[in-house]
Amino acid sequence: MILRIVAVSAAVGILVAIVYFPTYSRLKKMRRENTRINSEIEDLREEIAEYEHVLKELKENPGAFEKIARENLGVIKDNEIIVDIQE
Repeated sequence: MILRIVAVSAAVGILVAIVYFPTYSRLKKMRRENTRINSEIEDLREEIAEYEHVLKELKENPGAFEKIARENLGVIKDNEIIVDIQE
């Protein structure tokens, strides 16, 4: 009788492990993915804040538009000559 109870308990334990392990593995994988996505979201929020700062600067300071155009796009005025000095 005791042997039967032990065998049934072992079978139930093995069955629970078979059902539980894949679910636990999937949960761990999903938590890692969630952490990665949250990190990406935080990076994107910082990027948005930077763009909002640039946009605010462009709206408030007319010279900022010219500065960005010159630095990032290489825009020059009609009467200017570009001298490229390399170190």
